[in-house]
Amino acid sequence: MLDNVLANVHAAAAEIGACKILGAYCYAGVWEKEDHDKYSGLPDGLWSSTELEIKWRRSSFAMPVDRKDAELNRLVLWVESKLSLKYSCVCTYCESSNLKEVTTVRILGGGYAKDLWENGKPYNNDTNRVAVPAMKLTPIKEIYEKMV
Repeated sequence: MLDNVLANVHAAAAEIGACKILGAYCYAGVWEKEDHDKYSGLPDGLWSSTELEIKWRRSSFAMPVDRKDAELNRLVLWVESKLSLKYSCVCTYCESSNLKEVTTVRILGGGYAKDLWENGKPYNNDTNRVAVPAMKLTPIKEIYEKMV
């Protein structure tokens, strides 16, 4: 994105919003950039006893899945966020939509990282991340029904 701060706001809105929608616990941890490696093993949230990894939708074609999440078989969810007018976001998604006074979040789908990893293709030459095509994701309704 043009402004990485806005990308961080989008990702935070996606994590907090998705957990709120599901009734899950959101870690919502904030730390200095240099401390990122200390906390990189934490999931984004906890839904019952299932660890959640929330991926903010940057692309409409594929969701990234990290090797560490596949090894732990976390439930990875693809979430879109539209920032409210006050953030003046210039990303393609916010710019082309009718922005509202509040930030909105929508869970698109996902799946267990171990299963998704098998359906992914290398992501930006990173051996620790794959891109999973949107058509390989399970709709959130089906995931939700199995969890409750």
